[in-house]
Amino acid sequence: MASEGIMPSVYTFTITLRLDDGSSLTTPKMTYMDPSGSEAVLTAGEQVVRYGEKGSFTTVACLKEQERLARELSATSPYVSAELKRYSSQLTSLVSRLPKGA
Repeated sequence: MASEGIMPSVYTFTITLRLDDGSSLTTPKMTYMDPSGSEAVLTAGEQVVRYGEKGSFTTVACLKEQERLARELSATSPYVSAELKRYSSQLTSLVSRLPKGA
């Protein structure tokens, strides 16, 4: 999607602590986003919203797919990083500004 080819990375994980007595404690699922590249993706998305696909580094379909994935990832974990929440919100805002039928 982005002209630089860099996309943000998202990691979903749990952490298990093993205690000396043999017991363990596992955290609920967590989702973290490394925001590297997110600005390039959002800029490309802004361009396609404003000017359409002609001359853009992305497509409407790609923008919609990125928004869907970010929204789903945000909804599937009890603990989601602020970076992913913000990115998802920004993508949703861009998609909501697309012309009807796009």
